[in-house]
Amino acid sequence: MHMRIWRAAAVWWLCGMAGLWALANGVAAAAVVHAEPAAAVAHSEASAAEAARKAQAAARGLERQAIAEERTRLQQRQTAAQAECYQRFAVEDCLRRARTEFREGDSALRARELELNDAERKDKAAAREALIEQRRRESPPAAASAPQTILRQSTTAEQLNQREQQARERAREQQQRAAVQAQEQAQREKDQWQRAQQARERQAEREKALQERQARQQRQASEDAASGRTPAAPLPTATR
Repeated sequence: MHMRIWRAAAVWWLCGMAGLWALANGVAAAAVVHAEPAAAVAHSEASAAEAARKAQAAARGLERQAIAEERTRLQQRQTAAQAECYQRFAVEDCLRRARTEFREGDSALRARELELNDAERKDKAAAREALIEQRRRESPPAAASAPQTILRQSTTAEQLNQREQQARERAREQQQRAAVQAQEQAQREKDQWQRAQQARERQAEREKALQERQARQQRQASEDAASGRTPAAPLPTATR
């Protein structure tokens, strides 16, 4: 009798364990079935966002290329305008207008570059936030503190990246200003040298003209002396 009781208890225990195992498998399967669509939706959204970011990055690249080409054309126009200024009478006024037009055009290009840099920073920040959100979704529920740690680390990295980006932008702007200032200084020195050269050429022309007049007067005086006429009084010499 004890044997039959023991066998019945064993059968009852085995049936209970089998039921619990089936229930656990059913719950796990339901969780997987429920999680798979959510994961697929999240992956699809992440892929669409990544594709949009790549398209925006490509558009910004084309815009930067257009800015570089426009800056090259602006520099070429300035060079041509300066060369034309030296053919005019009011050289300084013409050069001043050419430099002003160049600065205005270059300032507009720099403003467009700053807008692109700001959009790029925002895009990178959005990408980091999307990555944090994706990691949070993929992380197990038990690790509740992991997303906060990732968020703090990402925030710190984002701040460092922003500071580095701002430092690079400031350095690039300083280099551009230094290049413009160096170009303007070289142009001023060239203008000064050309003005001095023109002054020397005008002085040489005046001296040559004076020498020619004096030579003509001397020849006329010699001819007058030979013919017995009274020579004319010489012209006063030019003072430097």
